[in-house]
Amino acid sequence: MTKHSSSADGLHWCYSLEKGSKMSGKTDYPGIDYGMGQTNVDKETGIRYGVISQNKVSSFALDDFMTDGKDLSYQAWKDDVIAAILSALGDALEDYTYKEMTHEIAERIFDDLDDNDDLQYESNGESSYLLEEDGLTAQLCTDGDIMVLKSEFYTFAQFCSPCAPGAGYLASPCESGPKTYCLGEDWFDQYSPCPYPIYLVKTGELVYSP
Repeated sequence: MTKHSSSADGLHWCYSLEKGSKMSGKTDYPGIDYGMGQTNVDKETGIRYGVISQNKVSSFALDDFMTDGKDLSYQAWKDDVIAAILSALGDALEDYTYKEMTHEIAERIFDDLDDNDDLQYESNGESSYLLEEDGLTAQLCTDGDIMVLKSEFYTFAQFCSPCAPGAGYLASPCESGPKTYCLGEDWFDQYSPCPYPIYLVKTGELVYSP
């Protein structure tokens, strides 16, 4: 018996009640496109977003999210602080500066306070990171899943459950499944081998086969 669930980010995972672990492995069943071609898909290319657990990739590759990614939880807090500054000082800024510069000035005030450690940000331990580099856009979500939003590579994967309608589950490669953005081979190692074949988006060339 398999139970489908999701995180606060709307990402999908499959949980086996018998085995107590995420379901994965090559399959011939493509699943159902619960998004009906409208969700979790790149509208320009028609390629689906890919989902994979952080436990399936190399721990060294995962560090890229922490070192080079944007902490979305921190960014949301920063936006709230800047909005509060504008709410408190907006009228004065508009009276004594150019109106179109008020947001930029509020950002400078935030940066000055932050640089001097005059602001207190406390993470709730559930940070989400966005990584944008080398043609890859991927998000590490609070539940530990990675969603691949853009990539130079794609594979064919089984559709996710309704919790991530239209996305492809990368841990379940499926030749009859939809084209799905995926991580490159360098995101894996001998302890966490890449489970799917990899094709180039530009040419369709197969560049890796498990």
